[in-house]
Amino acid sequence: MQPFCKKISLFIVNKNFLNLKKMNFFYQHYRKMKLAKLFLISFLLAFSTMSYGGKQTKSVLDGEDFLMLHEGDTTITTCGLTFYDEGGADGQYLNSTNSTVTFLPGTEGSKIQLSIIEFETESNYDYFKIYDGNNLDAPLLGNFDGTSLNSESVFISSAIDGSLTVQFTSDGTVTRLGWEASISCFTPSDADLSISGIISPLSTCTGYGENENITISIQNDGLEAQSNFEVSFSIIGTEISFTETVNETIEVSNILEYTFENTLDLSITGDYTFSISVDLDGDENIDNNILETSISVINTGEIFISGLEDSYCFDADTVFLTGTPEGGSFTGNGIIIDYPSTYFFIPSAAGVGLQEITYHYYDEETACDAEIMQEVDILALPEISFSGLGETADATALLQVYYQSYATECSWEILNLSGDTLISGLSGTNNSFSYNDEIEIPSGNYNFVMHDTYGDGWNGGYFDILIDNESIFGGAISPDGNAGGNGSLAFYEFEIIGKSTILLSELPVTLTGSPEGGTFEGDIINDNLFSPTEVGTYGSCCRIY
Repeated sequence: MQPFCKKISLFIVNKNFLNLKKMNFFYQHYRKMKLAKLFLISFLLAFSTMSYGGKQTKSVLDGEDFLMLHEGDTTITTCGLTFYDEGGADGQYLNSTNSTVTFLPGTEGSKIQLSIIEFETESNYDYFKIYDGNNLDAPLLGNFDGTSLNSESVFISSAIDGSLTVQFTSDGTVTRLGWEASISCFTPSDADLSISGIISPLSTCTGYGENENITISIQNDGLEAQSNFEVSFSIIGTEISFTETVNETIEVSNILEYTFENTLDLSITGDYTFSISVDLDGDENIDNNILETSISVINTGEIFISGLEDSYCFDADTVFLTGTPEGGSFTGNGIIIDYPSTYFFIPSAAGVGLQEITYHYYDEETACDAEIMQEVDILALPEISFSGLGETADATALLQVYYQSYATECSWEILNLSGDTLISGLSGTNNSFSYNDEIEIPSGNYNFVMHDTYGDGWNGGYFDILIDNESIFGGAISPDGNAGGNGSLAFYEFEIIGKSTILLSELPVTLTGSPEGGTFEGDIINDNLFSPTEVGTYGSCCRIY
């Protein structure tokens, strides 16, 4: 029999039957068939003992490659390896990856350094996170996706044990080539200070003044505490430059926030590029001594709220709000909008207590965001009453709530001034009453509140409250979102006045109000004296304020 060539393809899969690798084995001549089968069986047995997920701890020889697992946690001690996604140098990572690896330095006193060689993941869906320490509770150095990392991206641990932790997650669709990175050990020198960032000033949309403070952060990456060193600041392209001496001590791995004695004039809008450096005798690592950063100073003008007082009584009228610059939006309890851009504040809807009302403005031309917040105190109403006329009976009223179209979007409720619900109705059936019956309601002030889940107001329909066959609104109201509310929510205020019965022959009645200091109004009331005989039949209304 003539020799022939045969190929066996071995697909390595994980427990979810996801294809990880494909390996081809070639053999010649039929007499070697048994040997090839034996090799294949042995390989499968060996592979079946490998760990695919869970927790693993291992040491990796310098120069080896490490492919991130599809899932689970791995801890690796090393000072030199090439780090790939699970697809390796040429393949892509898989969908639904959720894996974490912690790199520990193989040399005592050194720090793990991760240097990106190539990087590509699916933007906005597959994320590569780097933590400055040995777990996911360590400070997050960055959350990267797409092509946000490149060959200039280098991360050095500042953790006490010198570790870095990487977590990678991918969604259920679309994969990319992943990454290739170098893992090495960096051994800090005794003296090593770095400029880790600028705290202020940063880019602003509301402008700066003529004397702005400069605050930077300086990190001690060395093995010894440091003090008595110099820091310098300059604005590139200008003559502004100064150097100051720092006498404070920075302990190992600590960060010092330093504010320059000199200040900046940033009253002119524009872009500024700062150069900040640190100079320490004996510092052998000069690569981290200088930081260049740019800011944009934009002034969209002062932002403020108009029309809003510091406090309101719970039953105060609706307040029309304006913000400057125009075109922003209001948020907070009690805020409603008459679309597209008219805002109101209803104290009773906000509720009793201190409320925060925020005006947010976004400038599309400059991409500037700015906001201002004002606190408003909503005061509860005092409990008021008066005596002298006998017991006041609750009013009997006919409540009618009618749904026309899109009744499944509609609901309603009646609230007292304390925000308590007296009666309410849920969604219903088109062209039918949600409620059509008498209710007993005490005297006082109330709100009929309309809700619409779609946000365009009730589509037809109406509500009305009638006492003695007369509407207290002067006629039925069709909630359309324009009367004190928006398409999703609207308030309609009304008042119920109680009644007392007094015989015409009774002597004048002295009225007493609580709390003291209010006034009475009504027919034939002289100060706080009410005379039934002068009023005549059917009585009179009395109120206390």
